[in-house]
Amino acid sequence: MKIHVGPLRLPVSDDPEDVIGDIRLRLYQSQLRRCDHSRVLLDAPTSSGKTLAYLIRAIEARGISPRFKTTIIVYPTNALMWDQAFSLYTLITQKIGKKVNLTVESNEEIQWRTEDTNADVDLYVLNGETLAALSQESKSSEGKAMIEQLRRNQAEARIILTNPEILYYLFLYRFAKNEDLMDLVFRTKTPNLLVFDEFHLYHGYSLATITYTLAYMKKLFDQIIFGSATPIELKSIIHEGYQSISATPSAEGDTVRYPMELDIEGAKGILGSDDDISNIKRQVDKYYEASRDRTQTVKVLVILSSVMTCLRLQDVLEEAYPNEVTAIHGLVPPNSRPRNREFKPIVVGTSAIELGVDFDASSLIIEAHDSSTFIQRLGRGARHDSCLAKAYIPELYLPSVKEHVTEGAYVTPGKLHAYVRQSLPDLPSYADFPMSNQAAPILLAVLMNWVMERPAGGGRLNSGQVVNQTTRYLEEDRFEIPAELKPLEAQLLSICKKSPGGEVLTMARKMSCRNSLESIPAVFTFRDSPQFDQLSLHELPKVYFRPATRESLRERGIRIPWRMRLAQEFIEVYGIREKQERIRIDIQTGKFDEAPAPLVKFQLSSYDHDLEDKLTTILRKQPAYVLLSKEDWRLPGFYTVDGNFLVVGGDAYLAWYIRKGDDKHEYDD
Repeated sequence: MKIHVGPLRLPVSDDPEDVIGDIRLRLYQSQLRRCDHSRVLLDAPTSSGKTLAYLIRAIEARGISPRFKTTIIVYPTNALMWDQAFSLYTLITQKIGKKVNLTVESNEEIQWRTEDTNADVDLYVLNGETLAALSQESKSSEGKAMIEQLRRNQAEARIILTNPEILYYLFLYRFAKNEDLMDLVFRTKTPNLLVFDEFHLYHGYSLATITYTLAYMKKLFDQIIFGSATPIELKSIIHEGYQSISATPSAEGDTVRYPMELDIEGAKGILGSDDDISNIKRQVDKYYEASRDRTQTVKVLVILSSVMTCLRLQDVLEEAYPNEVTAIHGLVPPNSRPRNREFKPIVVGTSAIELGVDFDASSLIIEAHDSSTFIQRLGRGARHDSCLAKAYIPELYLPSVKEHVTEGAYVTPGKLHAYVRQSLPDLPSYADFPMSNQAAPILLAVLMNWVMERPAGGGRLNSGQVVNQTTRYLEEDRFEIPAELKPLEAQLLSICKKSPGGEVLTMARKMSCRNSLESIPAVFTFRDSPQFDQLSLHELPKVYFRPATRESLRERGIRIPWRMRLAQEFIEVYGIREKQERIRIDIQTGKFDEAPAPLVKFQLSSYDHDLEDKLTTILRKQPAYVLLSKEDWRLPGFYTVDGNFLVVGGDAYLAWYIRKGDDKHEYDD
């Protein structure tokens, strides 16, 4: 069905002080600029100017002193962080009118733009890539290198772009000289502002770890802004009042998205069959031809749900359009992805490109199976001019869409979003999960990690010593548990006294803000020159691989990058499977039905023994819990031999919460 989607407009401020150069702030940007509440929820659609809103709040305009000396902006993905670094630098220098020193990463080295010693703002990008490069440059640890770089420039204000992992590692005291680093980041240049961009993307285990981090660290920040493109529940996460600011559309004002000709088509499942590939290819051909004479750099932008489909389509398109395709997905290593928006005419990718990247695209093809993804991906189009768009949704939901809007109708973006939310399922954030009984083991793992990483005298503690010391610290209130986490304190002590299972200790040792499952050091040798990256568990069955060691790679003349310097074993990815390897897991009956338990006695079955061996090593002793079905596609795990779904890793506790609710369970007295 084809419909006409009108432009999205936002009202502008009529205050003369909100005219900054050639920019007039939008009303919601003006409201945020003057908002002094300590906690703010900013609800603004994609392409509405949240980045400028953050900047004006943080550093103000030319000639006005910054409100905050240190601003930390947390992005959920590194791809978004790099794109926003470019946006921030441009906005500060060209629109706001201030001078910037910027840290950028290039080919594992750090380059400094420090021509102007009178810079107003120091802008840093701190993630795994840049910290590894900083460490190599200074020949020291990441923590010491970070201290050195933060001390190097002395602008009045600084902005640190990072991801949740770096903030979490600061919280966990994972860096060398962590106390000095905490002082330098949070206490030498105050007041401090924290911004969480795209906060709606955190759910389950990751939302729990972020909630616990904020409970301990929020006193370090004078203001925290939670930015989101979709409505979220915040009070159960921060446990205090907050002010909401919304970018409400209007009939007049700034055009933030232009008209769109949208064609919605039903699909039987996740796109991936030969017919699907041919169909998408024909759509690309059609849109490419229609966009050939338009000024936009990107003629066709394709966002799909399956990395396998993306790779297959990439091969088909590269054959038809040589040197005209940019691919961005989980199996394209970060250092192979374009910087500074150097995109080719056709861009094809997965969720790695649906967030924040400001594509100037003539046409758009998306796949979406839930309402949030539909709205997020559709927002990549019509940002600078009108746009042709094709959306594939499950055919099950297409009749509901047709009930709300007829063929050829004109709808506003707001009405379209409302219809989509009524027709497609919503992905829950599970906002109440972090404070539920089921999430208590995750908080306990955080506390145990502190005990493991900071033992008295610097020795290494065995499991029994970790449990005993954690129990004693809880009894003596030495963890100084914040007031909002106090309701979980009795539960934590109860688990300790009954002796936590090996799954809690595994989480404590493999502490991550995303999941307790390890990523795998990998080298990709099937495209161009060898590339290194971390490969996630769910991507392993999608590739052909073989074991490799540091020495065997060196013997072949493959240079191992500095960020991989601690890895001794790798997997060499030498191809992509046309069909994902089917894996089933055989587990002990009843063991994972009542509560998460460590995955110890189990058997994986597939046609690839290397895959079985590697997965077995990664999964051993991880928390696991059985659901009758995969109730949320985001849950990591495997189908069992009897057709149930075994959730593995930290999200096993989320699965427990989904199935049981906040009931009493075996840890309770």
